[in-house]
Amino acid sequence: RSGPRTGGREEPISLWISNLHYDVRSEELRRLFGRYGRIRDIYLPTDFYTKQPRGFGYLEFLDIRDAEQARRALHGYCLYGREISVMYAAGSRKSSDQMRTRDSNQNSPNDKKRKG
Repeated sequence: RSGPRTGGREEPISLWISNLHYDVRSEELRRLFGRYGRIRDIYLPTDFYTKQPRGFGYLEFLDIRDAEQARRALHGYCLYGREISVMYAAGSRKSSDQMRTRDSNQNSPNDKKRKG
């Protein structure tokens, strides 16, 4: 079996949902994913400068078993005409300051690898 293991305990776990239509709202994701268990948090990142949705989101379940059920059932689900991908999120949620720093560093000329 793939995915995080918790030794049978209840433990919050986040799912990463990609290929979201830009019109999808957290309330719609809560209705869709909430069928599988209690949701603690939903986060739909927006571009720091344009404030437009980025087309992906994070959804945190209170129980890993509910997250696994939702992942299996909804990976490949068609939402607003798009087939969404549902995977376990890697790492922890970033703050808006961390994302702004990351985005600006990606565009920085100093970010290129040096040959030596």
